[in-house]
Amino acid sequence: MKKRILSILLAAAMMAAVTGCDGKETSESTPDLEEESDRAEESSDNTYDGEEITLVMAHHLNDGHVAVQMTKEFAELVSEKSGGKITIEVHGNSEIGNQMETAEAVRMGTIDLCINDFPTMATVYPKADIVALPYMFNDWDHVAAFYDSEGCVEMIDDMANTVGVRVIGPAYDAFRAIYSQKKIETLEDVKGLKIRVPDIPLYVSTFEAMGCQTTIVAYSEIYTALQTGVVNALENSHNTVYTSALYEQTKYIAQTNHIFCDCSIMANEAKLNSIDPEAKAIVLEAAKEAAYRHRQRVIDSTEEYKQLLLGEGMEYTEVEVEPFREACVGVWEEYENSIEGGAELIDYVQSLAK
Repeated sequence: MKKRILSILLAAAMMAAVTGCDGKETSESTPDLEEESDRAEESSDNTYDGEEITLVMAHHLNDGHVAVQMTKEFAELVSEKSGGKITIEVHGNSEIGNQMETAEAVRMGTIDLCINDFPTMATVYPKADIVALPYMFNDWDHVAAFYDSEGCVEMIDDMANTVGVRVIGPAYDAFRAIYSQKKIETLEDVKGLKIRVPDIPLYVSTFEAMGCQTTIVAYSEIYTALQTGVVNALENSHNTVYTSALYEQTKYIAQTNHIFCDCSIMANEAKLNSIDPEAKAIVLEAAKEAAYRHRQRVIDSTEEYKQLLLGEGMEYTEVEVEPFREACVGVWEEYENSIEGGAELIDYVQSLAK
C-alpha cells in the first residue's frame, strides 16, 4: 500500500513538471488551434455576465493518472474565463460510475460531462470504433492528422446529433501495450493468454483475433484480478499501469501498439445547448484548450512512464508488430461490412498517413 501511494505521488510530481504546448486545434468549424488560442486569450479578459452554473463531470481514472491533470486544467480554465461563475464539479475514481456507466450517464443526461474514449460510445454510435481499430494509426503525426481533419469534425458532429454526446475536448491517451506475468516476444506467445480487456466490444474482438482468452474486468478491479489469477495480463498504457501500481502484479511489457486510445472530454449535447450561449462558448473553449495541452503532455510523458516502469523492475520488449497486425485483418473487415461507409472512412484515415 505504501508503495502504491508513493507511486501515485511520484506520478503527480512528474505531471506537474511536464508542461503542454499549443499545436493545431480542431474547432466546430475549422481545425486551427492557433486561432482558438488567440480567441482564448482575448476572451479571458472579458467578463461573463451570465448566471452561476455548476456542471458535473465524472471519470473512472485514479488520482495519479496523467489525464486527471486535463480535468483540473479544464475546471480551472472554465472558472478563470467565467470569473468564477461557472464551476466544473469533478468526480473521479469511479465515484459515480465505471467507464461505460459514465458514458451512458452523459448520454442520458444524468451527468453533464465525462472523460472517456470514442470506442466506449460505439455500442450506440458504431462508427466511433474507427479511432481504435487495431493498427489504424502509424504514429502520433498520423493521429494528429485525423484529429485535426474535417473528417473528425464531421464524425464528432454526427455523434452529437445521433446519440446526444459531443466530444468537446478531443485528446490522447496512448498507443497501448500488453503487460503480462510471462514474457511476450511473438504473436505465438499471446495464444491462450488470459488477458483483461475493458467492456468495449472492439477490444474483445481484437484480442480474440490474436488468440487470447479475454475477460472483461472493470478498471478499478484490475489489480485484484491479476493478484488472484483471474487474468494474467492486461493491455493498457504505461501511465495507467504505473499510476495504478499494476507493475506489482505484472513483470513484462510487450510494446505491441495494437490500439491507439483517445482520452477525451465529452458532454451531453442537450445540456450544452440549454445553458447561456456565452457560458457554452466558455466551456467549449476551455475544453479544447485543456485537451490540446494534454495531447502534448501525453506524448512527452510516454517515455518517462516507460522509464518509471523499468525502474520498478519491469522488462520491456519491442515486438515485431506485423504478425499482430495481420492477425487483426478480420477486425477491419468486420468494421467495413457492418458500418455504413466504414470502408470509405478507413480509406480516409489511412490517406492521412505521411
